[in-house]
Amino acid sequence: MKKVILTLAAVAFMATSAMAQKVNADAIRDKIEKGVAATQDAKKSTKSATWISLGKAYYEAGTANTAALFPGMTYDMLVLSIGKASNEAEPEVRTIGGKDYAGLKYDAIIVYLDPSNNTVHTWEETKPIISENPFEKSIEAYKKAYEIDPKSASKVIDGYNSVITALTNDGQGFYEFGEFTKAANNFAAAATYALEIPNGPAENAQQLLFFAGVASVQAELYEQAEKMVTKLLESGYEQNGDCYIYLATAQDKLGKKAEAKETYLAGIKKYVNNTALLSQFISFAIMNGEDPAIILPYVLTAQEADPQNTGLMLAEGIVYDKMKDYDKAVAAYDKALKINPEFFGALYNKGFAYYTKAGEINKEIGKTDYTNKARIEELRKEFVETMKAAIEPFEKAHELNPKDPSVVELLRSSYFSLREEGDDMLEKYKHFDSLSKSMK
Repeated sequence: MKKVILTLAAVAFMATSAMAQKVNADAIRDKIEKGVAATQDAKKSTKSATWISLGKAYYEAGTANTAALFPGMTYDMLVLSIGKASNEAEPEVRTIGGKDYAGLKYDAIIVYLDPSNNTVHTWEETKPIISENPFEKSIEAYKKAYEIDPKSASKVIDGYNSVITALTNDGQGFYEFGEFTKAANNFAAAATYALEIPNGPAENAQQLLFFAGVASVQAELYEQAEKMVTKLLESGYEQNGDCYIYLATAQDKLGKKAEAKETYLAGIKKYVNNTALLSQFISFAIMNGEDPAIILPYVLTAQEADPQNTGLMLAEGIVYDKMKDYDKAVAAYDKALKINPEFFGALYNKGFAYYTKAGEINKEIGKTDYTNKARIEELRKEFVETMKAAIEPFEKAHELNPKDPSVVELLRSSYFSLREEGDDMLEKYKHFDSLSKSMK
């Protein structure tokens, strides 16, 4: 990664380094200071233009360090725009979303470069121009301008939109980093301003509320998530049922179990094809002692309306699994596999249904009186047959996704249970045991 970056740096720097731009933070702070002074002047403070100018100055403070950047920006454009990084020779490596990126340090920012194509992925500001929240101060100024003169609405709206865009971009950047609290707060602020903008709300206000709700759940800011998503549902924005998932999750985490259940069921009644919603409710029902059977009618009704939807068949199987009716679970997974023989989820769950059933049989063996040899032998044969039945879908799932460690571990465990059934089973156990260890 370093070698590639250095090669590009040599070309770009020779051609364009003299054109690199530098942010004059002192000038921006001076502009803000003068703007604040103007708002304290008895005459100037009564003019909307004074406050609009201050709003622009605060906006500039919030964006100047990163204004020249955009995702996908090529490395030579980066050098052209802001120059070479101080750690050009040895960029730091940071893992974002499971992938390594090269971190290039500048005076006030770190830019993260994708080494696969040497383009800008994202960035973070390390030295803000002012310590206060510049976007909050900017909106305060625009509000004052509109309060003084409603005829300034068009300029105020432009100012609002600039701040909303900047907050959204920053929120997306934080989300990429996995800094969900910062992302949630940025999206929440952007959504709030989009809702209160003069002559609003803005067209993207609901989408921003949704982003804020999602990020808030991931940040474990459940009260904020509940507030944001409730607003969405009240406005009629439901994101194909996903809003019910995030609201119910927030309510569940806040201890509002009854409300969460009502939210799930309300969502399922309207969006019976949303398999994620169904799966989330099934998990909720099990964790909270609810009977998962109450979801089954919704799943079956949805299948009648969409008989080719393998996701609904998977959901049916999961319900039966939770009810410990493994034969019906397998039948549901087989329906899905008849339509799509390479459906990894159905293969995995079918194998796991047999695997779990075999475990139940093994428990029964342990409970059986040791003198009842006929019954023990009967159960042992049933155990072997059931475990062998698990192996076939697990093997197919492994063929589809050989790097999935959970499938490898289940195959290792299954063959271990059958290692005394023949040399082939023992060899298979050794193979998957070795593979499992290599993946850890």
